[in-house]
Amino acid sequence: MPELLKACAGCGRAMNPNAVLYDAEARPVCDACHAQADLLATDRRAADNIRKAGYACLGAGVFALFAPIAHIGFLVACVVVAATSGLYAISSLSRGNERFTRHLTPLQQQLVWGCTLAGLGLTGMSALGANFARLVFG
Repeated sequence: MPELLKACAGCGRAMNPNAVLYDAEARPVCDACHAQADLLATDRRAADNIRKAGYACLGAGVFALFAPIAHIGFLVACVVVAATSGLYAISSLSRGNERFTRHLTPLQQQLVWGCTLAGLGLTGMSALGANFARLVFG
């Protein structure tokens, strides 16, 4: 009995039933369309990691304000986290990374910039001696 060919849901090309792959919606796709969709999903995950790096920088900056109250080692950890995530976010938003940043809206890009700069600023203030107790209680 002859095998029935399946049509790719992406490009419409006929495929051998043994070579069928499926996308996220369980539609049959060819190898080229599957690779293209996988690359797009990977780029979107990279854009999401840029956003998370900006938020992590802000979070580390806020924690750095409380760090000297707990332990100086916690302050060092907050500075390292804020610096590495902040530098990653800034370098990812710079020119030449449009492949990933095109998946971020302009508002998300501005939010990442704001969170990153605020996080680096708070971390810098804390590293220079400002902490939550000094800011609140004078």
